[in-house]
Amino acid sequence: MAIPRIKGLPVISGLPVKSLFKQPIFVDSSTGASDNDGKNPDHPVDSISNAFKKDRVAANGLIVVLPGHSEDVTEANGILCDIAGVHVLGLGEGSARPTINFTTVVGADIEVDAANITFENLKFDATGIDALTGPIDVDAANFTLRNCEVLLADSGGQCSDFLVGDANADDLLVEDCLFKASADAGPQSAIQIVGSDHPVIRRNVLYGDFAASPVENVTTACTRVDIAHNDMDNYNANDYCITLVGTTDGSIRYNSLRVATNGQVTWISTTNDCSLYENYGVNADAETGMIIGTASS
Repeated sequence: MAIPRIKGLPVISGLPVKSLFKQPIFVDSSTGASDNDGKNPDHPVDSISNAFKKDRVAANGLIVVLPGHSEDVTEANGILCDIAGVHVLGLGEGSARPTINFTTVVGADIEVDAANITFENLKFDATGIDALTGPIDVDAANFTLRNCEVLLADSGGQCSDFLVGDANADDLLVEDCLFKASADAGPQSAIQIVGSDHPVIRRNVLYGDFAASPVENVTTACTRVDIAHNDMDNYNANDYCITLVGTTDGSIRYNSLRVATNGQVTWISTTNDCSLYENYGVNADAETGMIIGTASS
């Protein structure tokens, strides 16, 4: 693709400010090569994996993934994010956005082991192998997934849990993303959090047949969760959209939640230590939502 330039420097709107201070590394599966340094969009690196693996990108740097890029993750640590502060930014709109496919083994994943990593404006296909487990595995603080589209399930494959944040994933942020799945049974959750501090999940759309729920907190309580302005629809008859460990605390605010069974009135489990603010639940088509939870006295 032709990139406009000023004094030899590429001009691309929408790049983070850090691109003014750090040399962007360009990635394109069509025209790239593993041995390219990626500093010029006309000679990009061939994969996000190689941008990290070959230390093409610097700490607090920027990886720009060009429209139409396609990358297969076929093994555990298929993309190892071990350089702190890197922002992986996809260019393009709609179907032209870069796509990451998970295939071959159920443990194929993007491993986030460094702090302050961001993935933005990418598509992820988690249906290439059935029962994929944790294809985005977050083990470090301040990870952000923003403005991305995730295919969780179709008739050929259903991902178990897509984004998994462990106790080290403090200040996890998932915002403005679409997590979509067919009505095929198999997914457990879209986002699973385990014992982290202040995970923020906001302005996302999540739908599918989830055996647990679209957003799931398991094993260890989280502190100061912030789950706000999401639209969730669980086709599964278990009837939950958000499930929490009983001692998790924080705020659940302004979410629109739909479940499969008419007459079901829970939607969120368990909220013992959380504050609820105007979350609406629907359990049948053509009905308006009801406020979830007990009003303060």
